[in-house]
Amino acid sequence: MTDTPAIRIEIEGDIAILTFDRAHKRNAMNTALVNGLDAFFSHPPEGVNVAILRGDGGYFCAGLDLEEHEQRPSVEGAYHSRNWHRVADAIEFGGLPVICVLTGAVIGGGLEIATATHVRLRRA
Repeated sequence: MTDTPAIRIEIEGDIAILTFDRAHKRNAMNTALVNGLDAFFSHPPEGVNVAILRGDGGYFCAGLDLEEHEQRPSVEGAYHSRNWHRVADAIEFGGLPVICVLTGAVIGGGLEIATATHVRLRRA
């Protein structure tokens, strides 16, 4: 499993730690981040028994990256949102227990991702 431009992935034994790596945007969800989650949860690495989601830079996720979203035609935006929900379903129903560590902003789509996880921990 390799990092994506928006997610760092570390494997420690049977634990995968996925860190949203867009601190400059308070880890706002963009296409690369959604695609990284999709790739991981569609085919988790062999031997991984639990995943932890966290955000870099003091924020879990500030929701949709509006700068990227405003460049998208409205029909494409609707399909983008449907894909996002499909990825959230893969997190929730994929069979891999998922824990998220909530820090700072947990807004909009970030909250949707958090609610798709099985355990949510708030960290100051």
